[in-house]
Amino acid sequence: METELYKIRSLAKCTKAAYNLFNTNLKTILRHTWLPALVLAIITAAGRLLYINQPTAPISTAWTATGHWQWVLACIFIGLLTFVSGVWAYAAVVSLFNELSVKRNLPRVFRLILLFAAFIFVFGAIIAAIATLPFIMGNNDPAANTIMLYSGISTLLLVLLLIAAIPTSYSSLKYLIEPEQKIGCVLGKPYRKGWTHWGFLFVTILLTSIIVAVLGLIVMAPNYLILLAHFANLQGISMGDASGLPSYFEILVFFASLISTFIYVYLSIWTFTVYYYVYGSIEAKLRAKTENSTMLFGQNQEDTVALPEEVELK
Repeated sequence: METELYKIRSLAKCTKAAYNLFNTNLKTILRHTWLPALVLAIITAAGRLLYINQPTAPISTAWTATGHWQWVLACIFIGLLTFVSGVWAYAAVVSLFNELSVKRNLPRVFRLILLFAAFIFVFGAIIAAIATLPFIMGNNDPAANTIMLYSGISTLLLVLLLIAAIPTSYSSLKYLIEPEQKIGCVLGKPYRKGWTHWGFLFVTILLTSIIVAVLGLIVMAPNYLILLAHFANLQGISMGDASGLPSYFEILVFFASLISTFIYVYLSIWTFTVYYYVYGSIEAKLRAKTENSTMLFGQNQEDTVALPEEVELK
């Protein structure tokens, strides 16, 4: 896709450019991403079916008898398939912008997702450990003030980590768009440059999150309604009533999840396009700043007059 990327834009213009690019190249986007998007949607729908068919017997009963082990293993399998198909879909999207093949983008996307997953796991474990520290220090009934103190510390740490993560929205795009960049740039020099545009990135994340939340709520509404019906039916069964769900309920769950997930993938692609133009705008600002500094330095050199060696300064 042909884009005018490296141009200084406001957030509104980045959003408009992303919308125009998405609309004018919709056929191209669909042609390159429909298969991984469909596979991801099918696997997600299968996971939704697995979720509503989880064993209802207590875990304290025999696992092999109730099918808990089989259900857990199936969840792990579906989770792995979701991860693989998600990496594939992400690589297909990135290929539209950096002109590399999906095959070459797969390891790059995998390394990026693995890096973020590792950070989320490590810092998530640290925050959880701090929050539960009063309960694991041997005191079964900690004071309320102690609980509030450790909860406040873990919350503060979470906020600081979220603040520190915002510049990665620029450095990770730089890694994906520029093939010569290595995975270390996500937390390297581009990350430090991202701090100089922290406010711009924060507002971008806030705006896109609100838009995606509103549109995602509309797209996913059929799933929420179906799940509400499912939970209401389970509550009725627990009270001794017969199941009131139709025989085609699972088919309805599958196709509602498939369609909504497929649409949501393209909503995510539009979000990626916004960040793509934000990255281009920041790059244009950095290049303009470098060029201005170079011109100013060159002008200062031209204006400097060398004094003859015999001249003494008094």
